[in-house]
Amino acid sequence: MRDQTACGVRPGAAELAELRERFGVTPAEVECALAGGAVLNTGSPHPAGMLNAVAKIADAVGKDGAPGRARDLLRALLPEQVGLLGPDSPWTLTTRGNIAYWTGELGEGEGARDAFAALLPDQIRVLGPGHPDTFTSRSGIALWTAETGDLALALALFGSLLLDQTRQLGPDHPDVLDTRSSLAGWTGELHGPAPALELLHALYADQIRTLGHDHPDTLLTRTHLIYWTAETGDPRAVLALLDPLLADQISFLGPSHPEVLETLAEQAHWTAVSGDLPRALDLWRALLPRWESVHGPGHPALAHIRESITALTRGPRP
Repeated sequence: MRDQTACGVRPGAAELAELRERFGVTPAEVECALAGGAVLNTGSPHPAGMLNAVAKIADAVGKDGAPGRARDLLRALLPEQVGLLGPDSPWTLTTRGNIAYWTGELGEGEGARDAFAALLPDQIRVLGPGHPDTFTSRSGIALWTAETGDLALALALFGSLLLDQTRQLGPDHPDVLDTRSSLAGWTGELHGPAPALELLHALYADQIRTLGHDHPDTLLTRTHLIYWTAETGDPRAVLALLDPLLADQISFLGPSHPEVLETLAEQAHWTAVSGDLPRALDLWRALLPRWESVHGPGHPALAHIRESITALTRGPRP
């Protein structure tokens, strides 16, 4: 999804009224965009300034947890863009892509897949087959093809995309590495952990070389390696990967980062599976107050943590 941020100023009373009347934008949604750092070009003498402001408000609202509302705003925006800028304007195509994106975020996989598929030929015609937005739509089609159940077709689509991205962008481009990550994950879903792990180990080596060991994408690949190693049923192999990942996450993200807490929970779980119940109990007990402090006392995962502590306290101890 493209970030549509441009220079501008806070909307005045007249612009706020126009945003509400033409697009249904509420003052609270304007404030959401401003709080997120957007500057809204509603006062521009060019009529596209108001349209770009709506695009940025929709982006902010979606990122704030309201994907349906983001899509509604973009759907209200689209006909105005078509009328003013034309159906082949890059801004119009971007709005169509963002509608497809938020449709997927709403869990409407078939709708997202079909929206990206309808957009793709227009992007190829207007922007060209090697444009980043064209590749984004191809990735969206592949993703939502997988999410809606056709894994074999999705793998073929990801494989074809990877070849074209590598040719256009080079093997070390971050988008190429992202596609390789998707290909590895869906390969695992269709063919099991062994081929997924082979692809992920190769990806991890290239990420270390090109992005560095502390890059978020590199850390994410390490969590994927742990996931597929866990699918092999070897708890000691999982722990051998978890322990160094946890040390690096704490160093790079800080001890209270949510991803660190997730890894601590995995460490406690797999320690118990490995048979070291006393250590697992200590890990769960140490995690409980930290999780509550970061996520709040009503977080649903706390029940699982407490249940794990109770089970280990009552269960047999070596």
